[in-house]
Amino acid sequence: MSQLSLEILNRTFTRTLRGYDPEEVDRFLEELARRWDEEVARLKTQVEMPHPKTEELEKELAQYRAMEKELAQAIVATRKEAAATLASAEAKAADMLQEAQQRREEILRQAQEEGQAEKERLLQSLERLESRRQALEEQLRLMEDQAEKALHQWQAIEEAWRLAQEALQSLQPFLPAQLSKPST
Repeated sequence: MSQLSLEILNRTFTRTLRGYDPEEVDRFLEELARRWDEEVARLKTQVEMPHPKTEELEKELAQYRAMEKELAQAIVATRKEAAATLASAEAKAADMLQEAQQRREEILRQAQEEGQAEKERLLQSLERLESRRQALEEQLRLMEDQAEKALHQWQAIEEAWRLAQEALQSLQPFLPAQLSKPST
C-alpha cells in the first residue's frame, strides 16, 4: 500500500459540535486532489514513456483508480454522517432549549404563586395591624376623654376648696377663737 493510501486511511478529522470541521475536510480534500493530480500526471508520464515497468504501473494506476472510487464513497459517507450528526445536535439543542423554557416558566409560575401568597400574608398582617391601631386610637381617645373629665373634676374641686377657704376667712371674725384656726 502506498504512502498516500495509508495517509488517506489513517486521516482523522477534528470533531466539532456539529460533526467534522468542514473547513478542515475541504482543505484535506483539496490537498488530496492536488496530490492525486500530481500522482496521476506522474503516472501518465511514466505510462507514455516506454518503460519496462509499464505493466506494473498500469496495475498501480488501477489500484489508484479503485482507491479514488473508495475515497469518493468515503467522502459521501462522511458527509452523510456529518449531516446526520448536525441534525441530531440541532434536535438535541432544540429539546434542551424547550426544556429550559419550560423550566423557566415553572420557576416564574412558582415565584408568582409564592409572591401572591406573601402578598396575601402581608395584607392580612396589615389588616390586623390597622385593626390594632384603630383599637389603640379608640383606647387613647377614651383615656383622653377620661383625663379631660378628671381634669375638670380636679379643677372644680380646687375651685370649691378655694371658695370654701374664702368663705371660712370671711366668717372667721364671727367665729369663736377655737374655731377660727383653720385645720390643715
